[in-house]
This record gives sequence, structure tokens and C-alpha cells, in this order.
Amino acid sequence: MVLLMMVIRKLGGKVFRFERDAVLRILESLEAESLTGRKKLYIEHGDKKFPVKQIIAALTGIPRSMFTTADACEILIRLGFEVKEWRGE
Repeated sequence: MVLLMMVIRKLGGKVFRFERDAVLRILESLEAESLTGRKKLYIEHGDKKFPVKQIIAALTGIPRSMFTTADACEILIRLGFEVKEWRGE
């Protein structure tokens, strides 16, 4: 797989440009939501686990219902982040 510094993707009818540096910046300002219920896929940053849809929603400002978990995972993976599955640990 090729690591990209920028991904352009259409979500919720709008086109967004996602940059690795922007993801890292937003992770510094976000409070990680708890991994409960359906929130099982996440990335780690420091000692925190961030649900993938939380990150993309924060970057775009669009509701989580407007994109899928698969969309969020694909964007983050293409930007070089490791998506993990929470197993209730």
C-alpha cells in the first residue's frame, strides 16, 4: 500500500481533502470518546484510543450518519494510521 500525505474523498455529498498533519493536529485537541457499543475501530495517539468516525466527523463537521466506518478507516489507513479493533480490554 502507498502511504499518502493527502486523500481527497467525497463524503455526505461534499468533497473533502484530508491531510495527515491535520489529523495529528485534531487528535491533540480532541477528547477521546469511550469505545463502547458500536465504536470498535480506533487509532491510538499517545495513550488515547480514538474511534475512527469521531476523527473524521471532527475534521469535516458533518454528522457521522453521512459516512461509514469503512470510509473513515480507508481515509485514515491511506494516511498511514494503523486502525485497530477494540475487543473490550
